[in-house]
Amino acid sequence: MGGLGFGHGGFTPSHTWTEGFCDYFALSGDVTASANAALVADHYDGAYFNNYDYRTAATMAGTCC
Repeated sequence: MGGLGFGHGGFTPSHTWTEGFCDYFALSGDVTASANAALVADHYDGAYFNNYDYRTAATMAGTCC
């Protein structure tokens, strides 16, 4: 028997949000929150999407369980 969780786990940009970082920055002025939002955006805007298969991502929508 395997461990807990999904053996094929991973992440997809469709489940990534930066609003919390942005809201926290707007409310607190903490520049690390703004920097973290920019890091997430830069990650997805950079090499991650160069070879991203949008067809696979579309078929995965709603199939988490």
